[in-house]
Amino acid sequence: MLEDLRISFDAVRKLNGNSCAVTICWNRFEPAEVQFDVKYFTDIIDLVREMELHLVFLWFGTWKNGIMNYCPAWVKTDTARFQCARSLHGVEQGRIQVDDIVVLAGAGTLGLGMIGAIKQRNPKKLIVLDMNDARLEKAREFGADIVLNPGRADALKRVLVETDGYGCDVYLEVTGHPSSVEQGLEMICKGGRFVEFSVMSGSSTADWSIIGDAKEITIYGSQLSPYCYSRTIEGIVNGTIPTEGVVTHRYPLDRWAEAFETADRGTGIKVMIEP
Repeated sequence: MLEDLRISFDAVRKLNGNSCAVTICWNRFEPAEVQFDVKYFTDIIDLVREMELHLVFLWFGTWKNGIMNYCPAWVKTDTARFQCARSLHGVEQGRIQVDDIVVLAGAGTLGLGMIGAIKQRNPKKLIVLDMNDARLEKAREFGADIVLNPGRADALKRVLVETDGYGCDVYLEVTGHPSSVEQGLEMICKGGRFVEFSVMSGSSTADWSIIGDAKEITIYGSQLSPYCYSRTIEGIVNGTIPTEGVVTHRYPLDRWAEAFETADRGTGIKVMIEP
């Protein structure tokens, strides 16, 4: 790397240039968590001084143009913590206010990652829906006010009771199941905000007159996690975005088949394969 820079710097001098811009990527500066390669910086600075050039560092941290290549491997592989950045962006799309009643449909890894961000916005009430009781218990632990299993309870009826018949102000669809879209359109109030976060498992049909004439619903999509990583990391560190216990199973690479079987059974929340 340093010799490549020397060649480039020499080319700048031959062109009568006096300044260089060098990219510094997070994965090179912090290859392991809280272990910083400061020598990498100082070697470049020493080389620039030797060649009597001016230097500008360009910091490539979490992402650029939607590409995550600049994050270190310890961030990319710890999806229980750092996938929460996508969750934070999804919550921000909902424009949650302090007097809102929020329904979060889906308490998987990403849905659970939303709870801390939702609670920071201090809504009037947070209701979490999921078909998996273990996920619902974790959602309650993370701060949900009400948890409901639609397989056993009439979720629509309960939401209408909790909202005096008006429906929820914000509906976050994080299940990926087409029926959750129809459920959300029924649950949401007039003028409500619907956030579609999931990758759907199949096509979904809906009565579009509900979106327009009947309720005037605003629909937001959510993708990637722009400008969210630093705040997500801060929230994980200070505890406002809880992640403890989301990873329920860890398997080495040679037990990948067992890991997939565990995930298919739905007995855990997040199943990880560690290379």
